[in-house]
Amino acid sequence: MRIQRHLNIPNPKDNPDCILLRRLGMMIMALIAPELIVTWAMRQWFSTRLVTRRDYTWTQTHSFFVLMGGFMLYVDGKPYLTLRPDDILKLMREGCIDFPTPTARQIHDKSKGNAISKGLVMLQVAWPVMQLIAGAIYRLEATQL
Repeated sequence: MRIQRHLNIPNPKDNPDCILLRRLGMMIMALIAPELIVTWAMRQWFSTRLVTRRDYTWTQTHSFFVLMGGFMLYVDGKPYLTLRPDDILKLMREGCIDFPTPTARQIHDKSKGNAISKGLVMLQVAWPVMQLIAGAIYRLEATQL
């Protein structure tokens, strides 16, 4: 089975080797224990629901974007800090920043996933499921590989 996973946006202070090691680690983890990836995705989904409830002007798309590190604080025109949901609320209360208001369409515009890549993943997931259903219809035993 194949899982499509979107990594968080790397910190601008991370060097390329650190980013590469993080990606390799996630690939190895997905090969050894794919259920951890599913658990991680569920945790992110539940977290986005909490963020969305906290601020009713944001959609779940905004919440995913902030949780993956999409909002950056710039100081003197240079990236300084990746903002988490609590950081944004704190800085807004202190009057340091204005509330970020990108539209969901602007966030989707930055997405690197497209219909073709997502469609291929859906086909790769659906194929073993269809095989299991067909085997059950013909009363064949399912084998674990």
